[in-house]
Amino acid sequence: DLSKWQTGNVTDMSEMFIGASSFTSDLSEWQTGKVTNMSWMFCSASSFTSDLSKWDTGNVTDMGGMFWGAESFTSDLSRWQTQNVTDMLFMFHGATSLEQRPAWYTTRSLKVQGLYHI
Repeated sequence: DLSKWQTGNVTDMSEMFIGASSFTSDLSEWQTGKVTNMSWMFCSASSFTSDLSKWDTGNVTDMGGMFWGAESFTSDLSRWQTQNVTDMLFMFHGATSLEQRPAWYTTRSLKVQGLYHI
């Protein structure tokens, strides 16, 4: 049961569930305050639908490709802190169910090519 994983000291979640096309676990209570890299985390996890709205993303710098091909993903990410993110390349590429496009603020130079290419 991944919902019970202790993730409070994790700093790198990149490619964690890449290619997990049937992945549907609840990750809503994961502690992500120390994570700096979430790149390609749910890439091609086409069935993933967990609510990530409460995740602390204030230290994340890389979200590139995070939801690439996550066709079922619809979570509200509007409260995510993205002030330190420098890479959002292709973050939502192919995330065809995403209805709300978050309007995030960042003070960093940001790579955004293909951010919403769906």
